Amino acid sequence: MVHLDDYADREQAWVKHWVLEKYLEVLIFKIGGSGMWSRFVYIDAFAGPWGSRREDLSDTSFGRAITVMKACQAKLAEQGKTLQMEAVFFEANKRRAARLIRYAKENTSAPLGIQAYHADFMTQIDAVAAQISDGDFALVLIDPTGYKEVAPSRFAPLLAKRGVELLINLMWDFINRFWEFDQEKKKLDAIFGADRPRREDVGNLERTASEIYTQGLKMVAGTTGGKLWAATVPVENPDKERTHYFLVYATHAPIGLIAFGDVAERSRDQQAQAKARKKVRQQCKGGQGDIFGGDVSAVRADHRGNTYDQRNAWLKRIPVAGDEIAVSYVTMAELQEECGCLPCDLQAAVRELVQEGVVEVCGLSAAQMMRRPKNAIQYEKRERLRRLK
Repeated sequence: MVHLDDYADREQAWVKHWVLEKYLEVLIFKIGGSGMWSRFVYIDAFAGPWGSRREDLSDTSFGRAITVMKACQAKLAEQGKTLQMEAVFFEANKRRAARLIRYAKENTSAPLGIQAYHADFMTQIDAVAAQISDGDFALVLIDPTGYKEVAPSRFAPLLAKRGVELLINLMWDFINRFWEFDQEKKKLDAIFGADRPRREDVGNLERTASEIYTQGLKMVAGTTGGKLWAATVPVENPDKERTHYFLVYATHAPIGLIAFGDVAERSRDQQAQAKARKKVRQQCKGGQGDIFGGDVSAVRADHRGNTYDQRNAWLKRIPVAGDEIAVSYVTMAELQEECGCLPCDLQAAVRELVQEGVVEVCGLSAAQMMRRPKNAIQYEKRERLRRLK
């Protein structure tokens, strides 16, 4: 089993791989249980391997994905369900590709086929999209070492397909440094548009840039596959209080956006543990004692935050006392996009508004609300929210 200690000096990769692993598990069980799809395909566009410390490559994105896929396939089989699965990996570097191809040959099986290619994924997008049929559901991980490859227009063939979801690593730390460098203008214009704002023109450049990027994905997706939903999740630098990169998630299902948001919420604790582990290791190198006794699993993130934007977004939908809305998956996904937040933040805003007597969940008593420590409103049941004042 892979542990945080396997990711020394690349703790941010631990968080990324943890999110991939947990969401992949949720996604496969949804796909396998829906009966709507004949095949699930996982595609790693820049597979590497990168920085692996384990001989079996289990601490890589594709290694962790394969572990999850095999476990899910076994659990589905126990439930009497079958789901054909395939994994496809691309790597442009010849040496890394050779190791990747060996891994694929050693780990492929009848129930889970694995193909690895020595090829530049960016030149293969049209071919990849053409091989994803209407009965296929595919999750594509776009995780390059730089950022020039992530221009939204490049992914249009994939985003046009209803059954394709993208998870993109947007290297914000690099982008932030070069936002106004003339040498990088052409690359950044392709990603964020030639009219992207200057740093001094916006209060929160991170938030603005992530919104521009997700809007770009939506624009190039078109309408063939249905409405595209997209959101970003920041992953912090393990050494500093700043964003290292964004994980950008794009899907044609509002429930998919919410499910990814729920996993992203749980990743906050993983980020806190990764930062704590890095701090412990640095202290030990400096001759200080290990203040956590070598175990940081109990470290938790402070989940308290300012819900001002979320509160206002809810109230905009019920502006006058007596107004009501039925809260659905679509409502939650819309608010998640609008506020650039997670479902838990929206739930916290509802709880605060209920406690202040501004709104109520229709038909729910105060005692019943107290028994809901996590979700103040159950959108899967289309519960109604009423404005009181």
